[in-house]
Amino acid sequence: MTMTRRFGVFLNIYFLVVFVGIGGLQMYRVNAGLLTDYGADLLAPPWMYLSMAREPGQASPLRLIGRVLKLWRPRRRLSFVLGGCFLWEWMQRFDFSGTPLAITHGRFDPFDLLAYTLGLTVAYVVDVHWLRGTSEAEAGESVDPPGPPLRR
Repeated sequence: MTMTRRFGVFLNIYFLVVFVGIGGLQMYRVNAGLLTDYGADLLAPPWMYLSMAREPGQASPLRLIGRVLKLWRPRRRLSFVLGGCFLWEWMQRFDFSGTPLAITHGRFDPFDLLAYTLGLTVAYVVDVHWLRGTSEAEAGESVDPPGPPLRR
């Protein structure tokens, strides 16, 4: 098992334990301060971002979404996930009851936007500078997309 694959397995186990823990606290209405208020907002978007960036041998529904939408560049992936988080939070400002969008029912909190941004910024920096071992310009601009070689 390569280091990147080992890190991916560790990351999935870690996020699963953290999500189940935070979800359990919220279900039992335990007020753990920032952990229950912003824990999922801080950790779920980075998990989605890093899951879309998996190695080619690792299967994941989020990785499939990333390939279909051509999100192999870190900046595109960051924009997609952060845009989705912002859209979800913004939709909580409106009442969509009686429509399929009623799933977004909640309370708009601008600090959620800050939590999304902070978590994704950390994931982006880890992805670009630590996991890939290169700078953003090299990782984002000079890498050919995955797939068959391009004809020149």
